[in-house]
This record gives sequence, structure tokens and C-alpha cells, in this order.
Amino acid sequence: MNKIYVFILALFILNQLEVGAQIKESGYFNLTSIGAIIGTPNDDFETNSVVPSLSIVNGYSFNNRFSAGVGVGAEIYQYAIFPVFADIRYKIQRSEYSPYFALKGGYSFAKNDKVLDGGYDYYYPSNVIFENKGGWMCNPEVGVYFSIAKHINMNVGVGYRYQHLETKITTPQSVYTSETISDISTAFNRLSFTIGFEFR
Repeated sequence: MNKIYVFILALFILNQLEVGAQIKESGYFNLTSIGAIIGTPNDDFETNSVVPSLSIVNGYSFNNRFSAGVGVGAEIYQYAIFPVFADIRYKIQRSEYSPYFALKGGYSFAKNDKVLDGGYDYYYPSNVIFENKGGWMCNPEVGVYFSIAKHINMNVGVGYRYQHLETKITTPQSVYTSETISDISTAFNRLSFTIGFEFR
């Protein structure tokens, strides 16, 4: 009976060694993800309850568990923003399937300013200028990843997304009114869902 236990243990160890040999321990990786940021709409920014998201991360795996990289993305609230962020990930197991923790943090740049053209009016302001400033973002995430092909992993994650956005609104001077400047600042606290493909 002891020989059977030893034989089973030996097979298990050999299998783990084979799996470990198939997994690249360190090196460059690319992670391309699509997702959705879900939460309550904000009246000031006229945002939808679902914001589409796309991100691309290029980085380095120091071993089969810990990796770090730099990413860029695109999201559409009332206007488009482009996050630039650091991405840190930790995989719990060194295998073809593992839960993981991730943290993204950086700054979201805003799309170009826009002018709301109401037509020329000598007595009342006609053009309102929106100066979109973007803001800081942070996105902790948990999920699972699994191998779908040689050097290709897939991950599915859920997280908490914090996004701060600011907009400066300038109403020009007219005959009856003076120039007014107002700032809209808000913090979005939402759930994020992502599906990513990691190429190594």
C-alpha cells in the first residue's frame, strides 16, 4: 500500500514539473482587456450606467506570480477619457489556473475641449466652453486566469473603480450678463468587469 502512495505522489510531482516547464517563468507580456464600468448615472456629467472600457498593458513578469507593467486605456463617460496607469498583478498559484489580485493606478486624461454653440446672440451668451480636465483613477481587482493556449492566458476579473473627473465651464460675457466660470468635480465609485488576454 505504501508503494502505491509513493507511486501516486511521484506521478503528481512529475505532472507539476511538466506543468511548470510549460509555463514561462519570466519575461515580457502584453495584456489586452475589454470591460464595463457599472454604476449609478451622474447628472452633472450625464454618464450612462454602463461605461465601456478598453485597456492595453505592456510589462514584465518577474516570475510566474508577480508582474508589473504600464498601461493605457480608453473609456467614455460624458466625454472620452484616456487612462495612463501602472499595473501590478499577483497570481496565487504557479499553474495553468489561478486566482489573482491586481491593482491599477494613474491619471485619466480628457478629450479635447468642446464648445456648445447656441448661435450668435448679442444680448445673451451663446457659446459655452467646456474645459475637460480628467482626473486620478484607482482600480483594485480580483479574478481568475487560466491558460487557453501556449503562451496565451485568459483572465476574468471584477473590481472597484474610483475615477475623479473635473470640468471647467465658462459662459462668455454678454450685454446683460458677465462672464461666469464654474467647476464641476465628481468622484465615480463603480464596479468594474474585465475580460483580458495575456500574451507571453
